[in-house]
Amino acid sequence: MQSGRLCITRENKNLIINLIENSFTIDPIEKRSHQLFLRELEQAELLFASEIPAKTIQFNSIVSIKTSFGIKRGLKIVLPEEADISKNKLSVLSPAGAAIFGKKEGDQALWYFNSTSEELTIARVDNSNNADKNFLKDCSYYE
Repeated sequence: MQSGRLCITRENKNLIINLIENSFTIDPIEKRSHQLFLRELEQAELLFASEIPAKTIQFNSIVSIKTSFGIKRGLKIVLPEEADISKNKLSVLSPAGAAIFGKKEGDQALWYFNSTSEELTIARVDNSNNADKNFLKDCSYYE
């Protein structure tokens, strides 16, 4: 079961919509993920950056997510051009990134992959000033 509305800034909402509109992806899974993301963005709670709850996923958040494959730790949410999964940098437009952006620690989200979907759980969100340092020590793969 999916959790509540996304919490994001107006600037991030506009940026993400622009990124999606200009992504020109042909991958059907990404297209489906983007369509769901756009619907969620339309109903998002728009806040000033200072009002975003501490455990809410935004750009540069370091997150751990639980899927049927296990727990993936230390994923940094980034813009598409910064994405590099070998360095645990997950694009906001990837299926998993689109599923979790704007959600809070403990929330569940619908994630599209291959030709199916499943609920994933956001196990941890780190938005501290030292998130990049924590990222390096928290980069284990699946448990």
